[in-house]
Parts: sequence; C-alpha cells; structure tokens
Amino acid sequence: MIMRPARLSFVLIAIAGMLCVCSFRASAQPMGRSKEYRSLNSDLYKIAFQKNGQVDVFLANDTPVIVDAFPMIWFEGEAQPERVKLSGRWTERQAVEDKLGQGQGVIHLYKGVQWSLRAYPTRPYFAVQLAYTNETKKNVRIKALLPWCVGAPGKGMLLLGPGTNDARILSGVTSGVPIATQGAAKSQDAIAILNATTGQSLLAGFITQDRARGSIDVGTPIIEEKKQPSGLGHFRAISTFDTPVDLAPGETLNSEVLYLSISEQDPVVGLQRYARAVQVANGLSGPAHDAPLHAWVISPEPAAPANETYRQLRAAKSTAPIAHALLGDLSHHAGSQIHESAPTFATEARAAGFEPVLWVDFAATLSEGQGQ
Repeated sequence: MIMRPARLSFVLIAIAGMLCVCSFRASAQPMGRSKEYRSLNSDLYKIAFQKNGQVDVFLANDTPVIVDAFPMIWFEGEAQPERVKLSGRWTERQAVEDKLGQGQGVIHLYKGVQWSLRAYPTRPYFAVQLAYTNETKKNVRIKALLPWCVGAPGKGMLLLGPGTNDARILSGVTSGVPIATQGAAKSQDAIAILNATTGQSLLAGFITQDRARGSIDVGTPIIEEKKQPSGLGHFRAISTFDTPVDLAPGETLNSEVLYLSISEQDPVVGLQRYARAVQVANGLSGPAHDAPLHAWVISPEPAAPANETYRQLRAAKSTAPIAHALLGDLSHHAGSQIHESAPTFATEARAAGFEPVLWVDFAATLSEGQGQ
C-alpha cells in the first residue's frame, strides 16, 4: 500500500494560517542528561543512545528536543503494546545508503528486535524503523509495531522550548482537511508541531505504507516546573496491521519507515521536504528538489465566498511554488451533486495563477459501494 501522493500538499494554506512561519530561535534549556553510550551526529542535530538503550535527540546547540524515546511491540490479545527491552550495549553502528540518502546509522539488536535509526548529514531529518523476528518455536501474532514512543510507561517528553505545552499541532496533513489543535492530536498520517514562541518545530510521519497503516498520537501537555521544562509527555508512532500478522518461527516483520524532522527553520518548507521524502521512498516521479509532490492546495470550503477563496489562493501562491488548486473532496458526492461553486472556483483559481482541479478519493468511493 503506497501513500497517495496527490494529497501531500493539502497543508500550504492551513499551515500558513495556523502556524505563522517563524524564525528559528531555539535556546538551550537546563535539563539533566542520562549517561550517553553511543551517538549519531549530523550538522543539525545529535542522537544520543543512553546506557539503558533509550534515545535522546538534541539540536546542534545541545538543546534537548526528544527525551527518552523507545520502541514497543503490540502482540494480539494484549490490551497494550509492550515496551522493548533495551541496552546501549546491544547497539552497533552501520553505514546508511538508502532512498533518503547516505549517512550513518545505529541499530539495536536483541532477542529478535532490530531497532534502527538513520541520520543524514546536512539534513534536518532522520529515519526510524522497527523489525521483529520470531525467535520462538511457535507462531506469534503481531497487531502493531511502534518504532518511536515517548512518555508512559517511561518519563520522556517532547521539548520545543518554553511554552511547548501550548504548541499548535497540525494533524491529518495528507488528508483533504487538515486539523489544527493545541496540546494534543491524533493523526492517521503525519503531524506538524510548532511552538510559535520559540519558533521551534517538529514534524513526524510515516513515509511508507507498504503493509501497515501509520498513525501518530501526541499530547499530554506538561506544565513547566522548577526542575522540569514544559513539554508534551506522550508520543506514539504506530504501524498498525489491519489484520494481525501471523509470524511463523524465523519470520521477520517490519514497521513502516518513520520520518522525524526537528530542526526546520520554516514549517512550510518542512512539510514540503516531508512530501519529497514520501515521493523518494515510494519511487514516485516528480521534481528533483524538495517541493510538494504536485503542489496542490485545497480551497477552504466548496461553498466558500469567492473573495475568500481568492484571498487564500493568492496567499498560498506567495508562500510556495504551487501549480494546482484543489476543490474539495468529492468522494461522497454523486456526479450530479458536484458543488455549484465549482465554476466560480475555477475562475478564481485561474485568476490567481493556478490550474483548477477536482479531487476524488476513488478508493474511499469504491469501498463505500459508490461509483460502480
């Protein structure tokens, strides 16, 4: 299953209006650091493996962004996923050369678990993947693999500077209607978080969906205390297998590949770069530079006033090199019910310098027994 590229640019209006592009003004925060066993360094961030195997991620100026990350496995029949046993002693370095580029990686190997982190020099992102090999003598059934978790049952957090607990979160970024929330969100694809006070941002999303359905769950704001900065105390990146996978002895199951970016100076550029990563990871054709796959933009509402539609189209056009304007998701409308505003939208889109298009999710349409 491959992520549909036509929906990857949805966000350019929403992100511009909600996030308000800020300059990068990260400042170091005092916070105790666990004993480091091994590290991965890039020009923009540092990934530190603790002696206990958990992972911290810092900006190049030593500002902590992610504290105490770990993977989990969800076996069928269990109420909750199970935290993977870790140790820095079970890690080893490996060279990286994949579709995202060349770099360095660290892989954690223990009792059938392979947890790999891959860093790319000069790039603001890194990739994470979890694999499980059944080393028992009986079949096991896997409901989900969680390559990146923060918070309970641990004590980690996400930190984007003072006021992180009030950070704005954009979820549903590859859907037709992205949603802006504050403090917590659940997304079926990717999330973008911005602390407008500091300008720090974080973007997380799966760039493959070959076998599992990826989702991101983030939240649980932590109020700043004397010994603890404000942050978000819960994060789960989940690869869910819609039908639990029956894994025979010796067989291996991989999670989807998770993309994490922590040092983007411009959230809009970060979303464009994420779209490019999805494109590259899935072998999709398109421009060779970091840009939205087809640079779509969605209108606010099919029935929105023409002047408001035009205003938002013009704002989006000035934000990024957008080529097409997208009118709504018509998945749930029969042909005769195409919005009456479509002709007006097309006129306004062309006036703003776009090629107007309609979007129909054929997969959703057919699954609901329409379009037969």
